[in-house]
Amino acid sequence: MAASYRVNRVRQLLLREFSGIIGRLKDPRIGMVNLVDVEVSKDLRYAKLFVSVIGSEEEKKETLAALQKAEGF
Repeated sequence: MAASYRVNRVRQLLLREFSGIIGRLKDPRIGMVNLVDVEVSKDLRYAKLFVSVIGSEEEKKETLAALQKAEGF
């Protein structure tokens, strides 16, 4: 029970932090991005971010490419 509570709490914190980071990115290729969810491993070593991108197919591809390029940030 305590482990799942901690994972959930870390997931919420990561979601908040990632939304702030994406909001500060200055890349003009990044369009309308909504953070949907963050999946965190039980040992808290890995996190997978799920996003929703609004726009045409070309805009979606450009936005995802820009987000992948900004991965290290």
